[in-house]
Amino acid sequence: MVDNNETMQLAEYMEKTSHEFRAAMKEFNDAMQMREQLSIRIGRRTTQIIRFSMIGMSLLSLALIALLYTLTTNMNDITQRMIVMATSMNEMVKSINTMQITMQEMDKSIALMPAMSASMGNMNLAMQGMSANIDQMNTNIANMTVNIGEMNHSMQTINTNMNNMSEQFSLVNRQLSLMGYNIHRMSSPMQFFPFSQ
Repeated sequence: MVDNNETMQLAEYMEKTSHEFRAAMKEFNDAMQMREQLSIRIGRRTTQIIRFSMIGMSLLSLALIALLYTLTTNMNDITQRMIVMATSMNEMVKSINTMQITMQEMDKSIALMPAMSASMGNMNLAMQGMSANIDQMNTNIANMTVNIGEMNHSMQTINTNMNNMSEQFSLVNRQLSLMGYNIHRMSSPMQFFPFSQ
């Protein structure tokens, strides 16, 4: 009888222990499944982040390649424009130097005018020797004609130099416009970046 009671108690204990063990195993399995689901979710999110990061880096690399291509293609054109501008500026400097020389020649011609006026005054004072003074007057008039001819030539040279300078300024303006257009084309790829706005 005592053995039956002990056996019953042992059976009840074993059943209770088995039930607790099953419950613990169930909780363990649930925890493992939850952990597996969390790992899968974290893996998917990490994969998406890596995928978008790679796409963004690829787009950024393509934009940088396009920018470098634009810079290299337009830099040659800009260099050529700068060379043309330098040549035009040199021509302008030459024209300005020619104008300075012409102005100096005009100053010399104008400086001779008071001497001719003094000669004319002397002619008015010396009416007795009219024939000699008339010869002197003819000589002075001839000198005046030569000086006026030189002045006309100087004015024509100045007009030519001014026309050349106008053409050079027009060429420089065209080159600056083309350079502005090329710089605008070079900066156009930068508008696709979010930090350029």
